[in-house]
Amino acid sequence: MAGLLRRIAASKFCALILSCLLAAAAAPVTAQDELILNVALMEDPTASLEVEDVVLGDFEPVRHTTTLWYTSSAQWLRLLILPAPDGDDVVLIVRPPMLDDVTLYSPVFTELEGASGQATAERYQLQGVDWPSPLRGYHITPPEGGAYYYVRITSTGPLAMSVTAQTRTATMRMSLRIDLLQIGYLAFMLGLLVWALQMLATTREGLFGWFAAMQLAWIFHNTLLLGYVTTLVPRLNNELTIVLFRISLIVASLLSLTFHRAMLRRFRPAALALWSMNGLIGFMCIVTVIFWVIDNSLGRRLHAFGIAATPVILLANALTSRDAASPGLRIMQFNYVILSVVLTCFILSISALGDDWIISLYGYMFHPG
Repeated sequence: MAGLLRRIAASKFCALILSCLLAAAAAPVTAQDELILNVALMEDPTASLEVEDVVLGDFEPVRHTTTLWYTSSAQWLRLLILPAPDGDDVVLIVRPPMLDDVTLYSPVFTELEGASGQATAERYQLQGVDWPSPLRGYHITPPEGGAYYYVRITSTGPLAMSVTAQTRTATMRMSLRIDLLQIGYLAFMLGLLVWALQMLATTREGLFGWFAAMQLAWIFHNTLLLGYVTTLVPRLNNELTIVLFRISLIVASLLSLTFHRAMLRRFRPAALALWSMNGLIGFMCIVTVIFWVIDNSLGRRLHAFGIAATPVILLANALTSRDAASPGLRIMQFNYVILSVVLTCFILSISALGDDWIISLYGYMFHPG
């Protein structure tokens, strides 16, 4: 038992290192590698506009990485993309793979050029994904001077969305680095799962069982989020994949809270703090029923409130604990302070209240487990 919290602390530290490495891997090596000159966003509240209508719409400039909150609206991105300076193919990547629906409209050009020197698009045509990777990628051929490309995105959950366009060679390097680090992260999570199962078989301690169940749920969720499930099972229906993704998040969150309750009870937190943890677990159970039986959209929104309350409740239980238990009261409190701070930063980033694109894109590594 003494090693359990140490393993959890080590997992958080390793996740932090891996997320920093992922950010470095995903970022262009030099400013010249990025071929998107600017990004602009327009909301379509009715989700009914066609690309011909959107071309004439009002767009607001945004960063390459922005957040999508709970909404039924469609989001349109207008990307001004330059050609590769060496004549190489250009690949547009839209992340993360787990967005409800992404559609790219590429321009079809006339022989004339506008006053800006950019080729004038006669019309826009739908283009399919053709990049051989879990990342959603499109081969495009911008003309000299660059051209506008339009991306329509719908997502019913809070996610960070990122776009990048690089040469085919640079994209291959980026994809390889991201895959290696993401697979390394999943392997690390799998190693913790195997260790927990071994400890459960040896000690018969229920806490290890909850930890193993939590790890398994998050591994499945993150494998879906990173696009590896659809890569391994290409015929999997997109709607089913989205439903599995939403369900896995709710189940993983519920198992995480149950594990942390079992962990914190050993330190005897204040009764009010423990009651709040019990209330949150009960609330998440109700949310699960609402998602399954009544309204999955309402279930997702209520789940977001539960996630937002999690760091506060975890911190209250940790700081009001009175009894010493393995591996020590102060060590436990320190770990939960770090966990609560990181979770809060992630919640702020995906709610568009923060400004850290690294945490918003890779915050899934800091799940409450």
